[in-house]
Amino acid sequence: PGAATPSGHPTHTKPRRPHWVIAGGESGPGARPMPIAWVRALRDQSVRTNTPFFLKQLGGVRDKRGGKAATVDGSLWRQLPDLDKMGMTMPENEYGGRWTRAKLAILEAYLDAYTTALKDQPFRLIYVDAFAGSGFWSPRSVQGLEQPTEFREMWKGSAAIALDIDNKPFDRLVFVEKDEERYAALTQLAGTHRRRDIRVENKDANEYLPVFCRSLERCDRAVVFLDPFATQVSWATVATLAATKRVDCWILFPLGAVSRMMPDKREPYPEVAHHLDRVFGGRSYWESLYHESLQVPLFGEEGRERSGSSNDITDLYRKRLESVFKKVAPTPRVLRNSKESPMFALFFGASNLKGSSIAVRIADHILSQW
Repeated sequence: PGAATPSGHPTHTKPRRPHWVIAGGESGPGARPMPIAWVRALRDQSVRTNTPFFLKQLGGVRDKRGGKAATVDGSLWRQLPDLDKMGMTMPENEYGGRWTRAKLAILEAYLDAYTTALKDQPFRLIYVDAFAGSGFWSPRSVQGLEQPTEFREMWKGSAAIALDIDNKPFDRLVFVEKDEERYAALTQLAGTHRRRDIRVENKDANEYLPVFCRSLERCDRAVVFLDPFATQVSWATVATLAATKRVDCWILFPLGAVSRMMPDKREPYPEVAHHLDRVFGGRSYWESLYHESLQVPLFGEEGRERSGSSNDITDLYRKRLESVFKKVAPTPRVLRNSKESPMFALFFGASNLKGSSIAVRIADHILSQW
């Protein structure tokens, strides 16, 4: 795509016509101003040539003026190219909706507060995004209406959000993604921030994170975001993170998927039971939600059924987290789809002995606001 920077003039693309124009101003200490006239000129040229135009941020030293503040003449410009016409596929994650925006807003608020609180401390701050996706995502629909591909807005994912924390930027960022296509997109994203210490790992998060934990040094403090698509996170991975005493951890627990794996009227089938063992760290934990059925069995074999609702599953997982982390935020955020069905529960756990109280207080305040 074409690009524009505040380095003196809009950069020139190759002689052929660009498929997409993205503009963005610098942010943070030493940021150079980007005249709005440049942005307006790029916008007007894009409109005349029918080229999609995306304004990421206007830039600034203290306020990067991104998101809803990134406007030209009062309008947001977040157009995406029609990749079907270009013979390409969409690398962004096309899923989610209000619940995706909610979890990312919670994460962004915490990362900003976390780096601000530790900006004057002698720590190396690390952000790890497991199951990082592609760095951006695009909702298929808005308010229930399907969006044409060429008009879908591109939203920052967790990796891009962490990169844009600029009050006290992270000293190192690690993006872990097993999917080849998303890994390629993350590598491209990292390439646009060449001055930053960014490591992109094309690995399984459950295999990489124990290695990462062993590499932590005494001066390191890390925030790890476990954001799986389903039930990929192993309990062993969670326990390993908690044992470091240097990690704050956000965990997106797949509440809807786990609820479906735990039927009301019978126990899970053996292959599903083994999967639940991995998620909860043992059979005795999730089996505690089952009891002998009060109904008379038809064929003489006693059955068991699950008591309670998805709230009980949420409480159970929170108690499991409390058994390994120093402190856990008492208010998990249950994220629901447009039909109000629970999909995920967002948890926060802190492992550091001295910093856990304030970390949990900040996280719980943010969670309670949503």
